[in-house]
Amino acid sequence: PMDSELDLSLPEVRANLVHTGPPGFRGTGVIVGIIDSGIDFTHESFRGVGGASRITAIWDQNLTPTGNESSPSGFTYGVEYTKADIDEALAASNPFSVVRHRDQDTLSGHGTHVAGIAAGDGSVEGNGQPAFTFVGVAPEAEIIVVANRPETSAFGIGDSASTLDAVAYIFNKASSLRKPVVINQSQGDNLGPHDGTSLLERGIDNLLGEPGRAMIKSAGNAGSDRIHASGTVASGEPETVQFVVPPNDSTTDAFDIWYPGADRFDIEIVPPDGNTSDVVTPGTTTTLNLPNENRVFVGSVLNDPNNNDNRIFILLLPGSRPAVQQGTWAFALHGTSVSDGRFDAWIQRGPPIPRFVGPHLDNSRTISVPGTSSEVISVASYITKGPGAGNISSFSSRGPTRDGRRQPQITAPGQQIMSMRAPNIMSGSDRYHLLQGTSMAAPHVTLIVALMLQKNNGLTQSQISDCLTRTAHSDGFTQAVPNDTWGHGKVDAQASFGLCPEPS
Repeated sequence: PMDSELDLSLPEVRANLVHTGPPGFRGTGVIVGIIDSGIDFTHESFRGVGGASRITAIWDQNLTPTGNESSPSGFTYGVEYTKADIDEALAASNPFSVVRHRDQDTLSGHGTHVAGIAAGDGSVEGNGQPAFTFVGVAPEAEIIVVANRPETSAFGIGDSASTLDAVAYIFNKASSLRKPVVINQSQGDNLGPHDGTSLLERGIDNLLGEPGRAMIKSAGNAGSDRIHASGTVASGEPETVQFVVPPNDSTTDAFDIWYPGADRFDIEIVPPDGNTSDVVTPGTTTTLNLPNENRVFVGSVLNDPNNNDNRIFILLLPGSRPAVQQGTWAFALHGTSVSDGRFDAWIQRGPPIPRFVGPHLDNSRTISVPGTSSEVISVASYITKGPGAGNISSFSSRGPTRDGRRQPQITAPGQQIMSMRAPNIMSGSDRYHLLQGTSMAAPHVTLIVALMLQKNNGLTQSQISDCLTRTAHSDGFTQAVPNDTWGHGKVDAQASFGLCPEPS
């Protein structure tokens, strides 16, 4: 159904009242950074006066320079396109012969859709609706896009140097232009400590200290995905955690288990046939060849250098079989030395993947990395029209972080949102399409922050967070806030904007 769209979600968060004023604020003079799959730079909604692009720069980390192309100053990979390059491309008969960048997400055009919610001006008609129906939250903001590289590290996005490079690139570009900036990252990962100590999160926290810089992150879509398990291991007693492997699972399945540094847990893998693997002890790394012909890599690492906790990383592989054996698997944790006993385990995303079952299944602590950062503002999703309107989206990830901090911080519309459509993504010629997820909720908040930065370009991340959380509203759906589902409640653009201080 053509439910909650930008023409409906903007009034829901009261951003339209900030647009109209008086005086009206629409993001002029503020930079919006988008770290995602890329952008359709040819879409009319990303242009300004006279048809010139509002995109200041694109860094496609996946391209190799050819001809006159080059990587950004200070970086040795990818291709940077300037506003002049983009404007030249828009004037060409084939824009992509000048600027080779395209949205990498060939299934949904994720980055284009996110950028449209944030800063599309809706100036082109489409989907049977007139122009200016689907207008973004800050339709006059400038845009910097980084199409970041897919992660190949087994340790996931939390160790991603290229993503931290993307954050630094956008902040440095904004500084050189002497403009405030807010970054939106509607991407995440289930691997990592979920306590804000991953290398990427620590790096982002360090970059967020200056005035006029902010960063917003989607909370994640794992609220009902059964990808998190938790429990307590008693000394001398095995704790058996079950998960179900679906049919035709021919990919590598990754599991990440974290527990306190003072404890010591042995681990065994139990496939559906019941032939328990050899014991893997703390501080060892091994590959297990199971009787069912599947293979399991286990890395049991003590005293992680970032948080001094212990980690057991598992890769479940088909081995010599065409797929991982279907059915109920388990891992058994044996506490050889227990002071606390608490453990948390996550399954990495990607279809198809196993799902936890049984008493250890726990849909809390499902905020994706780097949304568990100490400084980043994470955004959950709620429904704005149709069945369940006003309630939390079932997919929206829940907090807290593994170290007990409040995330998500706030909630915004994210279900069935109409925004810009990249070309050649799906059949048809419509210029807009529907997507849902906390990926769609986050840019609503990102561009509310852009409006706040237009009012006061010296705001800090801490001040911005305070304005958003203090003005969020509760109702019968949110119940008492703050809580681990809604954070501080539903975002209110007008109230947040009104509370943020005037420049001194």
